Amino acid sequence: MENVCFLIAGQRMKLSLPGGVKWRSLLPSFVGFEDKRDRRRKSICRLGVSTDRIIVNLSAGTLLAEFSQVLGEHLQLYEMNGLYVVDLQVHPDGETCRMMCDLNFTEAYAYIGRPGQLCGEALNAFLMMLFAQSCVLHRTFLVHASVIVRQGKGYAFLGKSGTGKSTHSSLWLRHIGETELLNDDNPAVGIGDDGKVYIYGTPWSGKTPCYKNKRAELVALVRLQQASANHLVWKEGVDALLALLPGCSSMRWNDYLFGALGNLLEEVVRKVSVGHLQCLPDEAAATLCYNEIIKKTKRMTV
Repeated sequence: MENVCFLIAGQRMKLSLPGGVKWRSLLPSFVGFEDKRDRRRKSICRLGVSTDRIIVNLSAGTLLAEFSQVLGEHLQLYEMNGLYVVDLQVHPDGETCRMMCDLNFTEAYAYIGRPGQLCGEALNAFLMMLFAQSCVLHRTFLVHASVIVRQGKGYAFLGKSGTGKSTHSSLWLRHIGETELLNDDNPAVGIGDDGKVYIYGTPWSGKTPCYKNKRAELVALVRLQQASANHLVWKEGVDALLALLPGCSSMRWNDYLFGALGNLLEEVVRKVSVGHLQCLPDEAAATLCYNEIIKKTKRMTV
């Protein structure tokens, strides 16, 4: 086996592959996140890849969730014998890839196809699932958002698919100076050793190839809603947490991991402004959002 490590949002994950497998061709978005330091250093999660099928009797397990066109064409999650089993069919006519892991998503192994036909999309999805769940035990979480950075500060836009997160970010890029896109789909949010909240680029950015191994201090999280006029309302306390929770990657049926996420979100909403923006896809929406965030930030620092 050959090992490679990645550093994502300050958290280290390890991938073990059969000898001769070229991981860069399977995971091109991970190249900028490779961690070449001492590979014996502790990782929050590890995935071993097997070229042999993983045979289990799924009828002995409990089906916890089933998704179509989320991480892939079709995904099923089972719990059995103190383990999770994830079946993923990326292409409608492709074979089913499988991952088994412990209940904390820290140790896993996966079958991603026959030698010579390894599926990088399945490997990417399994790594994302492992990271998204295990990182909450290390003061970090993945969130479905598009992120703009301006002068070292991060602004994240949340909402359901099709709400206009990418559109709103593009409006900032066009109409607000000194801005850049950090990530367009799945950034990570973490609390640093200094107590500040940071937002990070990750290898997962949806349809937009934006894989930046950078971070910015997080200033605001804004949930978007399409409307006939532009209007922003700030949320506090439980309302702020509820505005943020739907966009977080979480296993709601795993009490331990979901509890850790809840505690983390409570700390984040105490330190970061959370807003709800009803908006049009226009320049005025971006300008209003930016100006209101600046006003709120100034009030918080007075």
